[in-house]
Amino acid sequence: MVKELGKFFVFEGPDGCGKSTAFLNVVRLLNEIELLDKFRIMREPGGELYLSIDNKLCPYPGQYQEDLREAFIKKREQKVSCQSEIQTFTSLRYQNGKDIIKPSVRSGINVLSDRYVISSMAYQGMRFGDETTPGKVLVQNIEFANLHVPDVIYYFRLSFEECLKRKGQTGSKDRIESEDLESKKRIFQGYLDAPEIFNKYYPEETEFVDVDASKSEEEIAKYILDDIIWRI
Repeated sequence: MVKELGKFFVFEGPDGCGKSTAFLNVVRLLNEIELLDKFRIMREPGGELYLSIDNKLCPYPGQYQEDLREAFIKKREQKVSCQSEIQTFTSLRYQNGKDIIKPSVRSGINVLSDRYVISSMAYQGMRFGDETTPGKVLVQNIEFANLHVPDVIYYFRLSFEECLKRKGQTGSKDRIESEDLESKKRIFQGYLDAPEIFNKYYPEETEFVDVDASKSEEEIAKYILDDIIWRI
């Protein structure tokens, strides 16, 4: 009998849309209904996560991907080049595909990821002006990151103004979140453009599921959880 493959689910959306909060809430709900053992949990930038006894998502220690995350988000005076950022992420993504995504899916385990290649298309594809584009970033990931195409991308929709308002209420910002307003606008536009570009390369492999991020945390988590359960 052929073993059923696991599915790869990704949460995407601009900073401030509530994506990571929803991600945590869905993981908690999966744990409550005793389905979490059918999933591996990861984030990008970063690696594999686990749900702690106090209901927080924590990285497993000793992961190369988490070391890259810390180096990437740390504030510094030095300006990181466009290609350095892209190559850092393709390296990280290759490792996640090798260690987490591909072996899990092949063995029938599902994978949930907070961010994946769409975020690279938006951030690295738009932050550096004319040096690259979202489409070029996607092509580099296809060529060098051993990309595993998601089955489903939950795509969080919220206005730019509301995202800014929410981020302003959270306080601390990492290096990327400290970008100036014009850069943030370009990144937001990258998120708007990325699905159409992605679908040109993968017209049938991935389903984008729009999430109305203006709804309550409870409504969003239940909507996504119900969809995941229906698909597995």
